[in-house]
Amino acid sequence: MSGHGLAHGTAHSLLIKGTPMAIENQDNARRILRSIIESTVINPLVDFRILQTDYEPHKTLGVEFRELSTFWITPFGNGLLEAINVAMKTNQP
Repeated sequence: MSGHGLAHGTAHSLLIKGTPMAIENQDNARRILRSIIESTVINPLVDFRILQTDYEPHKTLGVEFRELSTFWITPFGNGLLEAINVAMKTNQP
C-alpha cells in the first residue's frame, strides 16, 4: 500500500475484505472504492446541496469521461454542520 494514510488503508482493506473475491489489481480496487464513495456519500450530499463538486476530464480515458476532482462544503452545508454542533452541545448533560 502506498502512503495514502490510515483512512485510505482502512477503507481499502474494508473494500477488499467485503468482496466475495480478492481484487488483485490495486488500481481497480481504488477505482471501485472511489465509485462507491462517490455514489453513496458524495452524490447524495450534492443532491441535498450540502456539498458542491468539480469534475475534470479523466487522465487516461480523455475528455469524454469526467471524474470528480474536488468537492467542498456549501454555505448551506456549513450552516447545517454548525446547527448540528450547537444542538449536540445543548443536549449534553
